[in-house]
Amino acid sequence: MLPIKLGGVLLSAGASRRMGQPKAFLRLDGDTFVARGVGILKAAACDPVIVVIAPGTSDNYEAELGDGVQLVENPAPERGMLSSLAVGLEALPADVTHAMVTLVDAPLVRPATAQLLEEHCALVPELILVPTVDGIAGHPVVYPQEHWGRLAAWQGAEGARGYLAAHSEETCQVETGDPGVARDFDSPQDLPPGALS
Repeated sequence: MLPIKLGGVLLSAGASRRMGQPKAFLRLDGDTFVARGVGILKAAACDPVIVVIAPGTSDNYEAELGDGVQLVENPAPERGMLSSLAVGLEALPADVTHAMVTLVDAPLVRPATAQLLEEHCALVPELILVPTVDGIAGHPVVYPQEHWGRLAAWQGAEGARGYLAAHSEETCQVETGDPGVARDFDSPQDLPPGALS
């Protein structure tokens, strides 16, 4: 069996309409959401880390993230999250065997959770890995390369969630004990005090 090589994809091209400002640059404990997301992926030794962004926003991300992260624009983010996922997967090098995918508005995932998924990936490399907490699914999700094309072409309901439901026999749920896997932030009311930039 070929060795596992993880690449990371952080989805950050959404319009953040309900939040009223870009989620990527909100801060928790001094770090922006996008920096926390990159850190989650790097904790699992993902290389490269791809951040999918909206057109014309790269300067903001470059100032925040510096070197070591590849920014890729989704030319049509209005088409939804699955379109950003397809762009991110396409940008991964051919030698990457698995993609660890997470969301910029899920910044509370523990680095140890990403490491746990990395360990499981080596044990069951043929399966999609979905982290759970008390049975509730969340992010980051690990997709073997054989799923990337099918996922990008998926036309079913509910985007990636629908794809996972349709491929449940090829999916392994990993209980993490980490509430952060199922916690995302969509509106200012969701945020802890002091998180607005």
